[in-house]
Amino acid sequence: MNEELDELTAVAFQIILKAGDAKVAAEDALKALHQSNFALAQACLQKADASLLQAHNAQTDLVQREAAGEKFAYSVIFNHAQDTLMTSMTQLSLTKEICALYERLDRRIDALQT
Repeated sequence: MNEELDELTAVAFQIILKAGDAKVAAEDALKALHQSNFALAQACLQKADASLLQAHNAQTDLVQREAAGEKFAYSVIFNHAQDTLMTSMTQLSLTKEICALYERLDRRIDALQT
């Protein structure tokens, strides 16, 4: 049982770390937008996407294993990891929409000024 919890905890911390990296990258994208640095914002979004993919893959592996019949004990840390992942995914989704809006508004302002 300890080995099972150790594995689950290790995966949970991997998810938390990568989801946290994605959250920071999404926040950096917003900061870049405030400076109208759209290239940097896009680079930050790509970094966030890559981090979220790693976190999601780690979670998906465990979910698929459990669906195949492997049992895991309940873990508050894993529950927290899933919550962190979902929150980061939502934040990234909203940040992408905000980026698109900023870029659209910037193009409209440029068009008005010419």
